[in-house]
Amino acid sequence: MGTLQLGQRRVGHGEPCLIIAEAGVNHEGSPDRAKWLARIAREAGADIVKYQVVTAEKVISARELEKVDRIRRERGEEPLFDMIKRLELPSDDFHRLKRYCDEIVIEFAASFIDADGADLLEDIGVSFFKLASGELTNLPLLRHVARKGRPMILSTGMATLGEVEEAVASVRAVGCDDLAILHCVSAYPAALEEINLDAMATLRRVFQVPVGYSDHTVGPLATIAAVCRGAEIVEKHVTYDRTLPGADHAHSSDPQELTYIVHSIRTLERAFGHGRKEPAPAEREARASFRRSVVAKVAIAAGETITPDKVTCKRPATGILPNLLEKVYGRVAKRAIEADETITWEMV
Repeated sequence: MGTLQLGQRRVGHGEPCLIIAEAGVNHEGSPDRAKWLARIAREAGADIVKYQVVTAEKVISARELEKVDRIRRERGEEPLFDMIKRLELPSDDFHRLKRYCDEIVIEFAASFIDADGADLLEDIGVSFFKLASGELTNLPLLRHVARKGRPMILSTGMATLGEVEEAVASVRAVGCDDLAILHCVSAYPAALEEINLDAMATLRRVFQVPVGYSDHTVGPLATIAAVCRGAEIVEKHVTYDRTLPGADHAHSSDPQELTYIVHSIRTLERAFGHGRKEPAPAEREARASFRRSVVAKVAIAAGETITPDKVTCKRPATGILPNLLEKVYGRVAKRAIEADETITWEMV
């Protein structure tokens, strides 16, 4: 499997999992809260903090907006346009946010909904582009981004394998080979029984690129489990208060939970090891204690032929090993062997 460079980190097989803290729009339109989320991500030990570049006028058609807002008003909810408008950050704030992330030493990233957003991020100086699940079938946008010559991460929520194949072929056709793919379930929150983590193995096998998981479940379990199932990148929403209203706060991790996730992943990675099947250092001395040797079941006189009824196997493994027991049969004792004495080759 290939690896690729995302900012300061190498990502892929044999590398530590890349942990993305998805701040998204949980800043609620406040530049100061956006910085706060960056600090939370940095202090928790995440590698990247990621935001979303949104423009209310570009998210949904005006005709469809009328239908959506009619339903939202019946529910007593804030109009969708007003909500999205409230979550916007001006382009100057994203420039400042990138500089702030550089100062506190955490990688800045953001997803986007159109070419203008991608161009803004290129101007800001992002090291890679992250495409949200909703843009996977937006092939003109994918090709526009792929031509910029930087690595891309594609999220694949709601997608069939065929749609992922089409998206990957589209970006590769215009020269982007530095690619990672995230499995995702675009439900907010997603249910554990529906997240299908083993889909990552399919994505890895088909596309031969680093794969990972973008988590929308409640709690830390799915993110940690994804790493155990081979995720080389994980993405988890982060907030400063899960009780706040809004699209993402409830299924986001607060600072304590994000710290727990990062710590758990880094601890587990130490347990994954090198993959070779061999005794661990702590086992080497234990081999003799726990394994067995050929032992005389009864007293055997010098010159007596050793038969199966005269020997057995007991600890420790300081004599002839049990896998060679049959080679002892038919041999002659060179000297008298006491009952329960460990037998060595020098004795037969």
